[in-house]
Amino acid sequence: MAEVAANEFNQDFLDILELWDLNYSMVMDCRAKACELYVKAFSDQESAVFGSYQLTVLYKKSYVGDDKNFATYNVRKNICIKIPYAAAQNAQAELLLEPVCPFRYEGSTQKNAAWRVQIKGKIRIFRAAEEEAPKEEECLKEEEPSPSSGEKPNGAAEMLVESDTLQFEENEDFPMEQLLEMDLDSLKKLKEQKKL
Repeated sequence: MAEVAANEFNQDFLDILELWDLNYSMVMDCRAKACELYVKAFSDQESAVFGSYQLTVLYKKSYVGDDKNFATYNVRKNICIKIPYAAAQNAQAELLLEPVCPFRYEGSTQKNAAWRVQIKGKIRIFRAAEEEAPKEEECLKEEEPSPSSGEKPNGAAEMLVESDTLQFEENEDFPMEQLLEMDLDSLKKLKEQKKL
């Protein structure tokens, strides 16, 4: 269910994961944690929410007889959801997950059985508080590297990241849902062919 209030949007979140790798084990506990979530408006009525969460599973290996047979299994899941809300340019998104996830074993035989885990929570989109711009002298001031070590201060490493930004508008040939599901190479080819 979606709720819209002044400068805020809330929508229920539900995801079901099937853990096939653990079908010969006994799941003891499942915990979910949001990793990151972002929002991008692509029309005056809709936005895309995208990011990821992590599921950590505590399980007992069924083939080991001693007390040291517990292990963990981690799954990082990407999410991309279209929502009926036009997010502001400075909007932020967060995924509020219930930390403990219900789980159950499903299947008729052990070969085709899996642990089914339910991840529930809420997606919240809100307008970010206006941040005060840094003073000009703070922007111009640079820290000098330590002459003794030759490294950047505070152990910071210099990293250059190259990224491509492709911007598209929905058209009759390619609805937004189809564009969101395409990989980057396909989108670049369509952009080069000037079909978008």
